[in-house]
Amino acid sequence: MIFFFSAVLFAEKPEKIRVVYYHFPPDIIDTPNGPSGAAYDIWERAAKRAGIKIEWSGSIPYLRALKMLESGRVDGMLRLARTPEREVKFYFTDKAPFWGSTGIIVKKNDSLQKISTDKDVAGKKIGWLRGGTLPPFLARNRERIAWESATDNSIEVNMMKLQSDRVWGVYFIFSSTALYYLSEHHMLADYKVLPFPGSEKGSDMYAAFSRKTNKKLVDKMLHAFAEERPHYDYEKLAQHYIDMAGRKTLK
Repeated sequence: MIFFFSAVLFAEKPEKIRVVYYHFPPDIIDTPNGPSGAAYDIWERAAKRAGIKIEWSGSIPYLRALKMLESGRVDGMLRLARTPEREVKFYFTDKAPFWGSTGIIVKKNDSLQKISTDKDVAGKKIGWLRGGTLPPFLARNRERIAWESATDNSIEVNMMKLQSDRVWGVYFIFSSTALYYLSEHHMLADYKVLPFPGSEKGSDMYAAFSRKTNKKLVDKMLHAFAEERPHYDYEKLAQHYIDMAGRKTLK
């Protein structure tokens, strides 16, 4: 009976994966009580569906988190842009579990209402996440733009540069990143999002897994993400956290 009871306990013990994250609201928010945010919620929902427990590791600077995933020190990374180069190194969800609108954040009084041509960004200083990826229009203008990059605290650093006119604009793969910051600091009315060619398609981010992780475990999570995807609207989840940020700081 003792051996049988022990075997049952062992069989019911959930499988675990270690997932690294970096602070990037509203997708992932580092709090004193652990991570929170829209992408965090979706990971937890997928893990519950797969019967897997997540051990969260973070908050870790973006480039260091990427190296941890590549080396196999962690099994997954909360959100990552998918590129052909990265597909060689990592497993990705088939469809993006996280999506949203994109654009360049500028001050409300800027004369431009949208970015139409290369000339609109030529010579402009734009802040972004060092090591991140760029959409086709911005990648094509990479040499024309005076990029200001940051890694640690990249959101705060880039948004403060924008406030002090050290940069003309800021680019995040999701505009919701900047909107969360502006909501938190009650400055939404002072800024706007400029669309650029191709931005109407929006942006996607994927859940990523190390190729050194047990493939059966990865497949369970990939399947769970696919099954969970029809049951939520990611932009609404992100907006919920943006709204909460504004209300929280009013207290």
